[in-house]
Amino acid sequence: MVFGVHRPNAIAELVRILVAVLFVAVLVAACEDKPTLTPKEFVERAEEHRQKGQYRAGVIQIKNALQQDPNYVDARVLLGRIYLEGGDAESAEGELFRAKDLKADLAEYAVPLGKALLQGRKFQEVLNEIPVVDSIPAAERSAITVLHGYAHAGLGDAERAERHFKTALSLNASEASAYVGLARLAVAQGDLGKAEAAADAAVGVDAEDFDVINLLAGLAFQRGEYDMAVEYFQQAADKRRGNPFPLLFLAHAQIGAEQFDDASANVNKALKLLPKHPTALFLSALVALRTGNYQTAQSDIERVLTQTPDHIRSRLVAGIASFALENYEQAAQHLQIYLSKSPNDVRARRVYASALTMLRRDEEALQVAKKLADEREDKDETLLALVGTLAARTGDLALGEQYLMRAVERNPDDALALSKLGAIRINLGKTAEGTDDLQEAFEVDPNFERSIGLLFSTYMSEERYDEALRIAEDYQAKQPDASTGFNLEGFVHIATRDYEKARQAFQKAAEAAPGDVSANHNLANLELAQGNLEGANEVLSQALQSSPDSTQLMVQMAKVQALRGESK
Repeated sequence: MVFGVHRPNAIAELVRILVAVLFVAVLVAACEDKPTLTPKEFVERAEEHRQKGQYRAGVIQIKNALQQDPNYVDARVLLGRIYLEGGDAESAEGELFRAKDLKADLAEYAVPLGKALLQGRKFQEVLNEIPVVDSIPAAERSAITVLHGYAHAGLGDAERAERHFKTALSLNASEASAYVGLARLAVAQGDLGKAEAAADAAVGVDAEDFDVINLLAGLAFQRGEYDMAVEYFQQAADKRRGNPFPLLFLAHAQIGAEQFDDASANVNKALKLLPKHPTALFLSALVALRTGNYQTAQSDIERVLTQTPDHIRSRLVAGIASFALENYEQAAQHLQIYLSKSPNDVRARRVYASALTMLRRDEEALQVAKKLADEREDKDETLLALVGTLAARTGDLALGEQYLMRAVERNPDDALALSKLGAIRINLGKTAEGTDDLQEAFEVDPNFERSIGLLFSTYMSEERYDEALRIAEDYQAKQPDASTGFNLEGFVHIATRDYEKARQAFQKAAEAAPGDVSANHNLANLELAQGNLEGANEVLSQALQSSPDSTQLMVQMAKVQALRGESK
């Protein structure tokens, strides 16, 4: 159509299009007025999704049903069950109480509601809201009685809990959850034999039950059979694919089995659904700690403690991670809190003592380490050596000697302990014994600097120059590119007044390590001792070219310059 000109065919075509569009709109409106599925059909679809672990899809179907009929009781009950199986106990509780208010049958909502309340630790509410009614079938009464048993256990009444579990079995011998309850009660009481017997009975009733499988996994974990625990927890996770919590139990077992990559993958899956959940963050920190990623461990565990500052195991992880990162003050603080609740944890006490040692809080560290060492009855030579070292540092040389002797008795090849024992004995006036200890340390590890230095110093102080020279020559043979052996030789020659040999030894030390300040310092001192100021000046001038920032050499050079000025 051109403006101002009428074209009848074009107008007719436009009318046909408008009619067609109007017909489609009416058809769509009619479809919207009459849904393709009924509430019952939506519920049936939701049940199919639930059985496949497709909980989100199931929730969508249920909500479609409830849009049509908000009071549809079956939809409310199923929605509660889906939320429960998907790990959202709080939402499950809300939906199931709505079903209860809508006069749903007790048998339909009682068990899922009871489980939701138990997960929320609302034990008294289980007893108040879910009664055992004689009019319902024995099987349903048995299931509710089990819930009451768990509620009494949660309230701290183990005796009444056990009675309820046994009553449940008298009502229905095939109630697997009653055996599970008896097993968990026995675990809490420390009777693993009784727990295993109840677990066997539960398996005999229903080996495929989710709670039974979780029980078997937990018992395997308790026994330290982590590989078996992984197998069972994997089965449980497969039954609740949309629920992140079975993944966390699985990850915990995988950490115990040292399957760290798998554990990390499962924790990360859970964190996508529960990004701030303290359990997920705790396990993430635990994986990081076990794999040496201490910075991540500390970061994750701090997020846990921000939410739950009273979570004791997080204090342990935080303490160990802080110690590994050399944050000793934080380590000591976390471990002190942890040990106030778990005073018998050997590992935590060891790390705590070490943190106190690094903070030079020697008296406190000695008290912690000595008590632990005495309890362990000489089973830990490293701990004995720590007590000996701390005792010496606090001035109790006799106690230090006693504990280091015990450490060496357990491990005669510990060069560090031997050298410390030797040093303490020499300070106690037991020079011969101390020298023997240092000699043993040297023989155990000829490259151990501490024993070499102490033994050399002892021989020199006793004027046993031949033995001191042997140490120097042995060091040179083993480390010809190091200056230490030549420096030691130079000291021996000075002591025997063979200055030319001393000069040659110090020159070799400087050649072996041109940047070694000590070699040039020793050589310059030798020149000064012989009155050779020009020779000392030349040595220091060359040395400062290699080490221009050495305060030691600059101070020595200033001294030489002053002496040269006086001589003029």
